[in-house]
Amino acid sequence: MFKVFKTTGIEGNYSISSNPLFVSNGCWTIYPAKHKTTKKKCSVWQFNKKEWETRLMNNGLMNRSNKQMVQSDIFEAVKNYISNLAKFKHPNFLTVIEPLEDHKSRILFVTEYVVNDLQTLNKSQLDEIIITKGLLQIANALKFLHQSVHTVNLNINPSSIFITENFDWKMSGLQFIENLENGIAERYIDPLDSRLPAFLSIDFQFSSPNLLLKHNVDYVNDLFSLGCLIYYLFNDGGHLIACSNSSLLEYERSFNRNLKMMFCN
Repeated sequence: MFKVFKTTGIEGNYSISSNPLFVSNGCWTIYPAKHKTTKKKCSVWQFNKKEWETRLMNNGLMNRSNKQMVQSDIFEAVKNYISNLAKFKHPNFLTVIEPLEDHKSRILFVTEYVVNDLQTLNKSQLDEIIITKGLLQIANALKFLHQSVHTVNLNINPSSIFITENFDWKMSGLQFIENLENGIAERYIDPLDSRLPAFLSIDFQFSSPNLLLKHNVDYVNDLFSLGCLIYYLFNDGGHLIACSNSSLLEYERSFNRNLKMMFCN
């Protein structure tokens, strides 16, 4: 079942399955693995640079003149994802075991063993007990993030929450975090070209109007996102705010429509 790719680094220290368990957020291919010495199970994450380069070339977003700039933006987001996640040591955050390893054609890192994320998970595996336990774990992660390190996540959504084989939920997706030690910050979120990878932007469907429309970065943004997640979990994967990441006008219309329905009821 397991094979070894190389003799150094992550691929030298871990026996990695040739079959991935799942693909997260459209960019991370996640493989089950074991440490060669300790035999402890873990997950090896791979981001394929060449695959994304080909995809962006075919979509007309990357050419010879802008290649370096586009690649830099994408790889910077990927590296922020890993480096920010590695900063937080808390039982309800996804644990990074081996930091980023940057190769010519791919990026690798290792985390504790996970079997799925909330986006790719078969929702029939969830019941009220599992959901309640998981939401409590995410709430504890948020409490730590807000009260202990004065930081807001801004990226709470199904693809940023990972599940262990014991159905523990782990927070990740920290590439957009903001420190609020000096109080409320201001941030303008630009719509994303739909041809670009979704991980370059926060998910509008799980984002607060306080952030997207008023441009305020505050703890309330994460609480709103948590509310959207609760709706998603108890409504068969439906979205409270139905929109894409490419239009703030579409987001505003969807939010106002839901607001009007609430008051009418």
